[in-house]
Amino acid sequence: MLTELTSNSIALPKVIHADATKDFFVTMITRDISLRDCIFDLLDNAIDGARRTPYTGSGTPFVHHKIELSFDSKHFNIKDNCGGIKLSDAIDYAFHFGRKPHSPTDVKGGIGLYGIGMKRAIFKIGKNCEVLSHASDASFRVIINVPEWEVKPSWDFEYEDIAPIAYKGASISIDELNDGIAQMLGDPGFKNELVKDIARDYAFFIHQGLQTQV
Repeated sequence: MLTELTSNSIALPKVIHADATKDFFVTMITRDISLRDCIFDLLDNAIDGARRTPYTGSGTPFVHHKIELSFDSKHFNIKDNCGGIKLSDAIDYAFHFGRKPHSPTDVKGGIGLYGIGMKRAIFKIGKNCEVLSHASDASFRVIINVPEWEVKPSWDFEYEDIAPIAYKGASISIDELNDGIAQMLGDPGFKNELVKDIARDYAFFIHQGLQTQV
């Protein structure tokens, strides 16, 4: 016998699930960006870190900052001494996908894509990544194994505390490079073009003392 709905009964909504899968998300955010532009995203983030570092000396403002790029067909690494990622920012903002409504205002004149650039570059380049940061509030490490992360229900990343060191900066190391990326990073022609592009597009910061090494 069917039970009649009373005036106090609440009919449950009929739902069609539309959650995004992680592999679809990763594919979509990396599909239309070039490897060069992903590398530039990482450079931009490092430069923004240098901008956040108080400078009280004389001369050019970036004279003590350096960004090093190294790569081949098996590995990619970017390392800087531009202040690092604060742990508080990493937990609440820097590893979030997109910008939260209450996220901090970008550094004045900032050029990085806070909230998407770093993760997009990691996903574009390879399947296994280590992020190390030594900032003013803490030193920590984040390991991102993309295939393992994609099958987890949570979108969060885990971190571990590490021993602090004297310089404040960050490094991103990526291996298990994706198809096509390994060939490009192992191509001397790609490296030569990247060096020219960095010299041109980052000329302002280089003239302000920023050291870039490829």
